[in-house]
Amino acid sequence: MPAYETFVTNMTATSKKNREAGLGSLCTMFKHLPKEEQLNVGEEPGLLDALELFLRGDKAETALDLLIDLGGLEDGKFTETTRKCAAAIFVSPCFSAVKGMVATGSTVELKREAWEAIRGVSRIEEGRKQEFFDSPGMVTLLKDGLESANTTVAESAADTINNLCRDEISAS
Repeated sequence: MPAYETFVTNMTATSKKNREAGLGSLCTMFKHLPKEEQLNVGEEPGLLDALELFLRGDKAETALDLLIDLGGLEDGKFTETTRKCAAAIFVSPCFSAVKGMVATGSTVELKREAWEAIRGVSRIEEGRKQEFFDSPGMVTLLKDGLESANTTVAESAADTINNLCRDEISAS
């Protein structure tokens, strides 16, 4: 299993240029990895913590794109690896940051992308879906998303609920 520690080191460097180069390199490489290897990136100690710092800055869109890819489907399907990728995001500080972007997104585009990332996390394994619902502010975010005048946001909220309600226990 290759280590992605170098990206963590670069993304947490003192130089802004090095941090941004680390993020850019990770994004370029990430898109070409199979889903199983993407999971290794998501589980690299400190990597999602480092990525969260970008969600609060001028590279938020790039960081969101990476989270969307990590939480994305595998060959158009829900798989065990997809669920593990979603879980990696869910337990990271990125999830709270993304929820904050959904609630207060500075631009419509950032809000849409944040919803896309939330939708990816909603593919979490069955046993953790209640945890997802119970996370601070989630029910309010889902309700607001469904009531959004922006159809893309409303669709993402509806898809998120659909993903979470694939079993009888979660649906109740």
